[in-house]
Amino acid sequence: MRAELLSKNEETNKRIDDLRAELLSKNEETNKRIDDLRAELLSKNEETNKRIDDLRSELYSKLDDTNKRIDDVKSDVKVFREDVFNRLNTLSANFDKALSDLRTEFYKKLDETKADTYKRLDDLKADISSKYQIMSQRIDDLDKKLIDLKSDFTYTKQSFDELRDRLVKAMIESLEKQR
Repeated sequence: MRAELLSKNEETNKRIDDLRAELLSKNEETNKRIDDLRAELLSKNEETNKRIDDLRSELYSKLDDTNKRIDDVKSDVKVFREDVFNRLNTLSANFDKALSDLRTEFYKKLDETKADTYKRLDDLKADISSKYQIMSQRIDDLDKKLIDLKSDFTYTKQSFDELRDRLVKAMIESLEKQR
């Protein structure tokens, strides 16, 4: 009878060890999936940061080009004004009217160029903001999946603990009944 109890005890211990090994394997799989998700998240974050940096560089380059063009236009305007003012000394009142019309047209084109540049900048900002929101949503979704995986693992561990406690209790009760 004692040999039979020892045999049952060994069998129970083996089943507990098998369950423990199975749960440890599942735990390792879960940790690997978590690590894979974390690596994927970091990779996507790096890609997003690179795209943001590329867009930022492109934006700064366009801004520098625009500023250079504005400076060139200002320089041209300065030369033009000096020439016009030198000619104004020798021309009649009709030329004053033509100069005024030319100045109005120039400022209108300058305002149109400036408005177009600001519109393109606003469009680029909106595009960057939209992509950032999409990536933020993806990150939030991955965080939720990670929390769900942790919850599943906790539930599995609790189930294992309850099963172990029941087995130990049943073995103790069985031993007490046999005494």
